[in-house]
Amino acid sequence: MPYTLSPASPELLPLDSQRGGENRWTLNFGPQHPATHTTLRLVLELDGERVVRCTPHIGYLHSGFEKLGEHLNYNQYVTIVDRMDYSAPIYNELPWHGAAEKLMGIEITPRCKALRTIAGELGRIQSHLLCVGAAGLDLGAFTAFLYGFNEREAIYDIFEFMSGQRFHTSWTRVGGLNMDLDAGGGAEHGSAGRGGVQADGEKVRE
Repeated sequence: MPYTLSPASPELLPLDSQRGGENRWTLNFGPQHPATHTTLRLVLELDGERVVRCTPHIGYLHSGFEKLGEHLNYNQYVTIVDRMDYSAPIYNELPWHGAAEKLMGIEITPRCKALRTIAGELGRIQSHLLCVGAAGLDLGAFTAFLYGFNEREAIYDIFEFMSGQRFHTSWTRVGGLNMDLDAGGGAEHGSAGRGGVQADGEKVRE
C-alpha cells in the first residue's frame, strides 16, 4: 500500500488568537533530533527563549520501515528489522521470521530452535546491560556505564562468531539461519566472555 503525506489537521496547529505578537517563532523539534530517538515531533512556539506553546505529534517510530519493505522479500527484510531496535537487534529477527514461518506452515529443526533461543537470550542480556548501564550514566555513575558496555563487547564477539557481524547480525532466515555454528571454532569464540562457560560443540549439535 503506497504511503502518502496529507496536510496536518487544523486542530493540531495553534489558533491565530494564540500566536501572540510578531516576535514569536515556530520551531520544529524532531523527529530526527537525537534527544527524541525519532519517535516524537514537537512543534514549539517560542517567545524569545520562552516556550509558550507545544504541540506534540506522535507516530514517527516507523521511520519509513514499512515503505522500505514494499520491494523486499521475507529474507531481505531482516536487514530492516535489525535496525528497529539498537539495544538488541537479534530480538526483532526472531519474531519476524517466526511469524513468516507460522504463516507458511514451516516447522524449523530442534537445533535451529535451540540456536535461536540462545541468540535471543544473548540479546536479552545485551538489552539489559544497555538499560542498566545507561541508567547509571543518567545518575552520574559513568563507571557503571563502562562496565555494562564492556560486557556487551563479549556478546558482540559471540554474535560475530555466530553470524559474521557484531551488531546487525541478519542471522535468521525463513526456515532456518544464515549459517550454522562452526563447532571447531568454539574453543576460541564459544566462551561467554571472561569467566564464561565454554560451549561444547557436540552437545549443541545434538
